[in-house]
Amino acid sequence: PMKGYSTTKKLIKALGNEYKFVPLINLSYPKLIELLKYSAIYIDFGEHPGRDRIPREAILCGCCVITGYKGSASFKDVPLSRKFKIFEDENLEKNFRAILKKLFNKAECRDLYQNAYKILLKDKFIAMNQVNNFLKKYYKYEIK
Repeated sequence: PMKGYSTTKKLIKALGNEYKFVPLINLSYPKLIELLKYSAIYIDFGEHPGRDRIPREAILCGCCVITGYKGSASFKDVPLSRKFKIFEDENLEKNFRAILKKLFNKAECRDLYQNAYKILLKDKFIAMNQVNNFLKKYYKYEIK
């Protein structure tokens, strides 16, 4: 993604000959999903303003997701184990390379998928309750 591109650009420069990086820009939603399903890893070093949709979509498409710690990625809003989050410091390239080696066959992500998927389902019900409570409070309407 474009957000956090300055960090991603450093990784592309360092690892671009070893790995294929594909930008997620100017894609329709079906094309984005198709690309995520084909991809092994999704990286996002942007400022996460809250429960970002694309990292969640990537998890549901089977991608291993790697983020930094900016914004809500520091918290549970981005439902990843800390081993998939890296600091954007002088060890960025080394730490990123180490994660990639572990994820080469995606076996390391199986628990991540299952745990993150459970969190996503739980979030769906939380969000539905929040919308329902808002509608009841302000519009006297309830979703059944």
